[in-house]
Amino acid sequence: MLYRIFKTLFIPAINGYFRSVYINNVDKIPSKGPVILAVNHNSAFMDPILIATTTKRNYHFLARGEAFNSAFSRFFYDKLNMLPVYRPETTPDDVHKNKYVFKKCFEHLTNKKAIMIFPEGFSKTERRIREIKSGLARIALGAESQNNFELDIKIIPVGINYTNPHLFQSDVLINIGDVISASDFKELFYSNEKASYDHLTEAVRTGLESCTAIISDERQVEFVESLEWFLKNQIHSKESKSHNLVKSFMLSKELVTGVETLAVSNPKKFTEIELHLLNYRKRFERLSLDQDKIFRKKGPLILLLNLMLLVLTSPVFLYGMISNLLPFSLTKFISGKIKVREDFLGSLKLTAGMFLFLIVYLIQGFILYVYFGKVAGLVLFSFFYPSGLISLFYLRIFLNFIKSLRHNFIFRKKKQFFYLINEEQINLEAQINKYILNKSII
Repeated sequence: MLYRIFKTLFIPAINGYFRSVYINNVDKIPSKGPVILAVNHNSAFMDPILIATTTKRNYHFLARGEAFNSAFSRFFYDKLNMLPVYRPETTPDDVHKNKYVFKKCFEHLTNKKAIMIFPEGFSKTERRIREIKSGLARIALGAESQNNFELDIKIIPVGINYTNPHLFQSDVLINIGDVISASDFKELFYSNEKASYDHLTEAVRTGLESCTAIISDERQVEFVESLEWFLKNQIHSKESKSHNLVKSFMLSKELVTGVETLAVSNPKKFTEIELHLLNYRKRFERLSLDQDKIFRKKGPLILLLNLMLLVLTSPVFLYGMISNLLPFSLTKFISGKIKVREDFLGSLKLTAGMFLFLIVYLIQGFILYVYFGKVAGLVLFSFFYPSGLISLFYLRIFLNFIKSLRHNFIFRKKKQFFYLINEEQINLEAQINKYILNKSII
């Protein structure tokens, strides 16, 4: 019951927090039967919330055991389908309790339920897949062995690719990888049990790497992210936002591979392009310019039409802003005051926002009911959330309008500067295509 309530509440919270959420290949998750989702772990409990709210299955989650340190937390987390896993490095005295956890997982899988596991063991906001623990393999093959390998457990790698999990109105692409069947390891399990765990764990690691744009060398992170900034700002497909997210992900995979190859094959050219690109990006940041706008100037007629649209829709924006300003401000204030680990920051904002918006909505709804009556109050109350989303959309259009005006103004004043920037962009693009993407055009 509590699980369903929280899932229902988090759906609008997720849709409000992120600008766009797209799940790729969701049909690979079976609608029934025993399933284990193997998910990368970058953003604490935002990760399981994302998967639970974007897929149809109900899940049992494996979570760090130190969170279950009181009777209330154990009761509360149990109602949310969470199971504790005790790690030797954090709770060595409780590791023996994992036998019970494995037993419960075997029962859930035998009953054809779905389990979500984060096989890296802990969360950290970084662009790599950390060491995969063998617990997932032991659970999957242990459950199969208790049922003569007749369960047909499906293990599905899931890669969550955030643009920035801690930034409000960022984007996220959830990639569902190829299904791994636990039954494929039957013969190896009976001949060499440890080897079967190792092989399945390796298959999970490979699957996760295919679903994420990982950067194995930390020294290359800033370079790759600058390349993404440079090239993704040029992705302006007329197709859906989801198409652009997938396109951006595939580009990231190409960039990572190209950068790793160039670093080994031609380190001099690697350093040359890296320094050139970093200086180019800093110039834009210093001048507060958007790369994608200075080369796509809007004419006076387009700007006038945008202004008219903004004026006509301003009443809806004002209502949405007034309705949502208080809970938004409270969420920002509280999340700024509470000190948490970096990987918990986005989760804190999301959860605090969900509760604060709900509380403030109810209080405001009661006030409307008192002053305007039942029907009018209910109608106005029902517009709180959608008007808030519309206000965010309106604000993006307004800010883009202001930026377009500013860019047009600067362009008229400094045409020569923009021509030089354009030449530099063309040169950089050619270098990236030749030495990193190995093609002449993008």
